Amino acid sequence: KNQFKCAICVVYAPNGHSERRQVWNQLRSLHSVIEKPMILMGDFNEVLSLRERRGATEVTPGMRDFQELILDLQLIDMEIGQDFTWLRQNAASRMDRFMVQEEVLRKFPDSRAYCKSRSFSGL
Repeated sequence: KNQFKCAICVVYAPNGHSERRQVWNQLRSLHSVIEKPMILMGDFNEVLSLRERRGATEVTPGMRDFQELILDLQLIDMEIGQDFTWLRQNAASRMDRFMVQEEVLRKFPDSRAYCKSRSFSGL
């Protein structure tokens, strides 16, 4: 048997910081229960760094919480082919992600993720 089992989680995180923090804690709890490598994808409604939000000048508590989640779950943020995935007038952010744990990449070393480009969002 050469089976590989993992958990694939599709995330649509809330806009509010405290609600997102609850989702991050639920993902941590899920990870501790399932004991399988995880793939997380979706709209996380948060950025990891200043360069991922046009015009951002300071690291926010929400960004720090998201960074901690990535570290806690030991996730690898896959490149998806776009600097920004959310655009509205002069605003732009990278909210959509495809993240995996290292075990997934060891099993599938040629894995790639792509995000279809779009011209606008959040209207």
